[in-house]
Amino acid sequence: MGTHGGNSGSLAGQIDFAQREDLESENFNTTFGEGMADNWDADGWTAGGAAQVELASRHLLLTVNARYSNISGEEKRAEIDGVPFTADETRWHVNGELRGKTDNGWEAALRLDIKREDRRRSDGLAVASTDIRAWRPAAALEVARWLSATVALSAGMAVSEYNPSGSVPKATTLGPIYQNWLAPAVALAVTEATAHAFMGTLRWQALTRTGFWVQVRSENASPPDNRSGLLPGAPRGDRDRLRAAFGVVLGGR
Repeated sequence: MGTHGGNSGSLAGQIDFAQREDLESENFNTTFGEGMADNWDADGWTAGGAAQVELASRHLLLTVNARYSNISGEEKRAEIDGVPFTADETRWHVNGELRGKTDNGWEAALRLDIKREDRRRSDGLAVASTDIRAWRPAAALEVARWLSATVALSAGMAVSEYNPSGSVPKATTLGPIYQNWLAPAVALAVTEATAHAFMGTLRWQALTRTGFWVQVRSENASPPDNRSGLLPGAPRGDRDRLRAAFGVVLGGR
């Protein structure tokens, strides 16, 4: 972890981290005798880093983040030999943001984001397994203008996609419990989707160290245009939301 100062193009800040996690859970079941326990053991790693670089005489600031996480676990039942359930999940997440401002009150930010997810689960009792891989690319742009020394207006938009692939069980072969409780979540995980957001924000710097803002945001999420191949239980309709928010900022511009 460190920070550095300097001229245009210099490294403004940097941080790196890593952590290890282990979980062991025991649920005692007296049905099969004293001391008999169901066990869930899981462990995982998380590591990442971030860096900032100042560009164009400090009018531009580039921030890059990268993060990796993995978790794997297995369940053991007291009354069953072997390992009836296992899970292994991995995620990569990389994003970059470029912020800039001019001397006449204009500010802008561009953010690019990409995620990769791999999820593998196997249920030996139901003789079923899922192997789902998905990409999540996203982009966002916001432009702001200080109309006066105390009032600023900004507008922005964002778009994100969810592109899954892989293999899942055929729900009709696994009975009503799987169809009613598990199949909808699995169907959602393998359904492509696109989301859009549009927003406008007004900020008023009422005092030197106190400002107020109000934002109106419109969001939409929808599955693919061709919905004939969607699994039973998968969402088929568009989701729309309109919301407004306001807040207080303590500090200067």
